[in-house]
Amino acid sequence: MKIEKLILGSFGTCCYIVYENKTGFIIDPADDAKKIIKTVKDLDISIMGVLLTHGHFDHLLAVDEVAESFNCSIYIHELDVERLADPKKNASVECNCPPLSVKTTPITFKNDDVISLGDLDVRVIHTPGHTEGSSCFVCNDTYFTGDTVFKTGYGRTDFWGGDFTKLKISLKILLPMIKDKAVYPGHDY
Repeated sequence: MKIEKLILGSFGTCCYIVYENKTGFIIDPADDAKKIIKTVKDLDISIMGVLLTHGHFDHLLAVDEVAESFNCSIYIHELDVERLADPKKNASVECNCPPLSVKTTPITFKNDDVISLGDLDVRVIHTPGHTEGSSCFVCNDTYFTGDTVFKTGYGRTDFWGGDFTKLKISLKILLPMIKDKAVYPGHDY
């Protein structure tokens, strides 16, 4: 498995292109669809889907254009679907950004689902707290943690639907799993 990391947008959001052989998927197309599309074309791979760790705007800005360009589905936890079309719930208006409303209809997942994308299988770990539907993805013993956990901290809970008590529970479950594993967070901090 190979991973290409792009840091995109004014919030420094990490977008990951994960692939094996000639197929792969994208996690959190944060911004700059043209850069994401060019990177995929340069890698000469087929994108089988777009996974969203949660429904905050800084992880979604390029999702419609990327999904359309690769003619693929987007996937998000069932509890974060409503954020996609609601600029208040996806925090775009709270951060003084243009209101974001995702047009692509998602496929939903829940805890412990396994999503098969080309030659790779991805297991979902539901980690509520940052948002109700915040989720981490495990692929080949590698963890993509979104905004649940960072290198030296964890995601904020002060936006709509955030819950620090739930985040603490999620961290107690997740931290033992990721000990001594490769972890790719939603931001580099």
